Amino acid sequence: MQVSSALYLRSNQTSNFMTTHKWGTILLLSIREQTFPGIPVIENMQDFSAPTVIFGRNVYDSIVSGYLYHKTGRECWLDHFGRPHNTWPKNDWLLRVHIDGYNQTLCEILQGISEHKGLEIYTDFAWKRFLNKAFTVFTTQQRFKSIIICMEDVIMDYKRQIQNIQDFTGQKNKIFALPPVYKGHLTSKNKTLRKRLYDIVHKIDEDRMGLNLSRLQNIVNCSLKF
Repeated sequence: MQVSSALYLRSNQTSNFMTTHKWGTILLLSIREQTFPGIPVIENMQDFSAPTVIFGRNVYDSIVSGYLYHKTGRECWLDHFGRPHNTWPKNDWLLRVHIDGYNQTLCEILQGISEHKGLEIYTDFAWKRFLNKAFTVFTTQQRFKSIIICMEDVIMDYKRQIQNIQDFTGQKNKIFALPPVYKGHLTSKNKTLRKRLYDIVHKIDEDRMGLNLSRLQNIVNCSLKF
């Protein structure tokens, strides 16, 4: 966890939650609903408009997770829990990815090519659509202080991380149990598979991304713990 050098908020000050795609949005929304109902959630990284609790995640794991998640068809012809769902509101950002040489959904593209090529496409997609915004926010001087709460730390030590948020925001509401919803997005527990994919993403970062993923990860500083 990283905290700015500024003091914690007074109880009468306003604050925001902020996160981005594949950094634990569903879990954050559940935490906000049951423990911090008065704090708005900004789901796309942008300049702070108030002191902000940033929900972060290991950058490499977020890419591997997103790749595996959409490769299964989630949010294309499945819902976000992997169940067939004919009425699922298909996302334009998945259906209209405009990747050269492909006239398919992102899910179909990832299913039809090798892991390395699929991760190249998904990493480029993720960087352009949301990770680059996060990088810009973190490397721009902000007028307001912030705290980074890692999704991994929330899952491993929920009560302590909620207390950290309470200390920062000044809100001392009742702490409930860890919401179970995060389990629905875990697309593979196969450690061998995930390690192989992490290694591919590290190589892509070196060869194609100018180590920007590494720079973003060094800022977020969320460690893999499960």
